[in-house]
Amino acid sequence: MLRRHGTRLGAALLAVLLASVLYGCAPGGAAVGDTRDRSNAVTHDSIDTGDIMIGFVGSAHRASDVALLDAINAAGLKAAYCPTTTGETHSGGIGSVVDQCVRDFAVRAVNIIVTNSIDAAAHGGRDWNQALETARGDGIPVVLVDPVSRPGNPLLYAAVLVSRSGSSRGDAVPLSTALLAVVNDNPHERSMTVSFATR
Repeated sequence: MLRRHGTRLGAALLAVLLASVLYGCAPGGAAVGDTRDRSNAVTHDSIDTGDIMIGFVGSAHRASDVALLDAINAAGLKAAYCPTTTGETHSGGIGSVVDQCVRDFAVRAVNIIVTNSIDAAAHGGRDWNQALETARGDGIPVVLVDPVSRPGNPLLYAAVLVSRSGSSRGDAVPLSTALLAVVNDNPHERSMTVSFATR
């Protein structure tokens, strides 16, 4: 009996310790991966392009997801895809699907989470905020691509990327350049226009 209680107490203490370590991954007063202020930067080594794993949370528009996945693959990056269209028929709704996607990506230890056409204000913002808080607590930077609406808390995402099809002329940067800046926690604009062009 005493051994069983000791085991439970040990497990509870381990859970508290792990939670405090994980939440220590988020910089104070800044989004994970957002180093506009170098004093908020988390010390790290740069990650090579071939070693980056993206957790991609899809949108309600499959064609848009495919275009973004194609651009990610063309840039030599790897992505795990989690479609959210099943949220419309899932018993827990879109919120439980998004939350499960983010939790799965945290277990897989992705380097960055990319969302496509996020509507953070839907359902009062609860669904996305909870999921993105999980990513922040796990020290995973989040990038919003072409968001319909952004989360109210700017600490939940590192950058907003507005896509431009076609060539990378003008102020658009290649998608890979923007993602690498966030993954490697290098200085970058909070909002960037990106090109899906591969050449």
